[in-house]
Amino acid sequence: MQKARDALRKAASDQRRFDTRGKVVLGGFTMGIARSNSSFAQQLLQALNTAKLREQDKEALADFRKELMLICSGHAKAQQNQNVG
Repeated sequence: MQKARDALRKAASDQRRFDTRGKVVLGGFTMGIARSNSSFAQQLLQALNTAKLREQDKEALADFRKELMLICSGHAKAQQNQNVG
């Protein structure tokens, strides 16, 4: 019986590890797209701003949110420069 419980615990732990790894990869992939596509960065920032997140999740994403804001503001400045020149 103990072996079965241990096997279940290990399977659950392995699944959590796999899920976490997938989230990390997806986050990196998403930020990579945002860095090269300011329209996507704007959409992602808007989604973050309207999402109902726990305070600890907001804190965890604060640096990414700042980076997205910089990407979006850089795009806005580039658009203004194109319109002026």
